[in-house]
Amino acid sequence: MAAVSYVIYIEIVEKIGHTKAIIVSICSFLAVVTANIFFLLMYLPLSNLIAACSMFFTVYFIYRSYKDNYSLPMLMVSLFFALCFIWTRSENGLFILMVIFVMTQLKFDKKSATIYSLVSFGAIGLWYMRFFLVAGRFSEGDFLTIDKALLVLGVYAVMIVYVLISDKKLVANNAKTIKILYYVGLVLALAVLILMDLDKAETNLQVTITNLFRTGGWGFSMVFLILSMLIYYYYVDEWDVFDKVLVNFILFYMLIYMLRGHSLRVGYGDSGNRYLTYLIPYFVFMFSTRLIPLIVGKNKPKSAK
Repeated sequence: MAAVSYVIYIEIVEKIGHTKAIIVSICSFLAVVTANIFFLLMYLPLSNLIAACSMFFTVYFIYRSYKDNYSLPMLMVSLFFALCFIWTRSENGLFILMVIFVMTQLKFDKKSATIYSLVSFGAIGLWYMRFFLVAGRFSEGDFLTIDKALLVLGVYAVMIVYVLISDKKLVANNAKTIKILYYVGLVLALAVLILMDLDKAETNLQVTITNLFRTGGWGFSMVFLILSMLIYYYYVDEWDVFDKVLVNFILFYMLIYMLRGHSLRVGYGDSGNRYLTYLIPYFVFMFSTRLIPLIVGKNKPKSAK
């Protein structure tokens, strides 16, 4: 988390000055490590905090690459963290697909996006091979079965094909339409899953709210984060990479837990509750690097749109 605070300092020092940047970075560090659920998970032998850091730096270095004129070294650092993210939890590889789609909308060159996609595909393939070698070919889990693994690999193959043709005139000229269809497709898929199992959808919603505000170990942390982000979106009207990936994360969270065999459960150890901890450093970075400079520096933050 110290690394998150450091990159916050790097991002804002030129906007608000050295002293104020140090104060903001220290406060951001404290905001992350003192979040109740974050503190609880520090003492459990789980991969969630590693995954949270990996997801943050995956997106951060895409952001840096984009801002630095599509810097390939920065993108490769992002890819390194994407591999770390993929190998921490079975569903993370699927989320990286959504991140790759965001990259295509940012117009990264085909070669870079292809390398990113192929390496991610290889990483998730290795993860699945190892899992089924250890757990057995016919292992039936809530998240991962042979059928689900093959489906994910198939979706990766489709994404790789899309990346390969993304520079073709027909695709490039219809990029906005493809983006709309992508999000409409996700929302429709979610709607269908909800209609197919209204009881699970209602339970997941109730459990998520209960965990965030009562029994999930968040304390006042999520209230603070939500209020911060409401203020953020009141003042910041230009979306950058982080905002776009956030939308995908929220949709992914709702979709993945509708696809799971059983509903979410009340308690801080619930998988869905722990998955939301990924947003702690994410929100803190967004608030600290875009809203704080806007208020303190009295300058509108530049968009990485």
